Amino acid sequence: MKYFFALFVFTSSFFSPLSSEVKLYTYNVLSDDFIENNNYREYCDSEVLKWESRKFLLVDKFIRLDADILCLQEVNRDTYLFFLDELSKQGYRGGFIEDRGKFRNGVATFYRHSVVSCLSMKPIYCEGSSNCGKKAVRAALISIFSVSDGNIIGIVNTKLKWMPEETSLADHPGYRQIKFILKDVVQFSKDQHWVILGDFNITPFHPIVTDVLKKKGFYDPYEGDAMLTFYNSDETKRIDYLFCSDNLKTNKLLGKSADEVAPIPSSQEPSDHLPVGINILL
Repeated sequence: MKYFFALFVFTSSFFSPLSSEVKLYTYNVLSDDFIENNNYREYCDSEVLKWESRKFLLVDKFIRLDADILCLQEVNRDTYLFFLDELSKQGYRGGFIEDRGKFRNGVATFYRHSVVSCLSMKPIYCEGSSNCGKKAVRAALISIFSVSDGNIIGIVNTKLKWMPEETSLADHPGYRQIKFILKDVVQFSKDQHWVILGDFNITPFHPIVTDVLKKKGFYDPYEGDAMLTFYNSDETKRIDYLFCSDNLKTNKLLGKSADEVAPIPSSQEPSDHLPVGINILL
């Protein structure tokens, strides 16, 4: 069997890693569950928004990205199984964990097992509230990969809850979620590198970035870059990130900015987000 189900789905791989350069992408694919509750139909062709059209456009997008590790957000169980079936034909294996909230969307991580060796995948839940880690509903998937002799990469794939930008740090559930991840998940060592990534629903100057992640030794490879990753209602902004530990060398994989391709979703861009990628150099 390719997978087993609980709340967490994982297919393991113990192949020897073949490369010291790894192409990593994060991508919010826009769950079909959210189409009706938003205003996409005001500016998008109804045919483009149909899941039967978008799901194949997304798979085509994945294949063109040619990622060694592909981290997706806003994925539900059926979507994950479809992606797993399609991407397994391209040499990928993967894992999935769903939220425990109203919408059973979560995150999925796929990896090319001929390039990286997956040592483990572990789901965690964090509500991002004062009971973070106790009354937990927000999903994150922690993957540990061996990518070259003596080098280990830990990847945290998650999505932060949207809040108005002016929300104070103390009142922001995303702040408590990131603090939980940094305290209970990330374990630094000389030979272990980390990337915390996903749709963070915050702009680059938010205190979660400047006062939390950066002060904990993470950097943004796209800092200062004009690339925007999200479009909605004539608004483009950057809210998708790959935060890398200071001991990790990377190159940006520059693509088009959201202001260049808006409005999206479209027949060329099947989500309201754009993928963001890096080459990891080890």
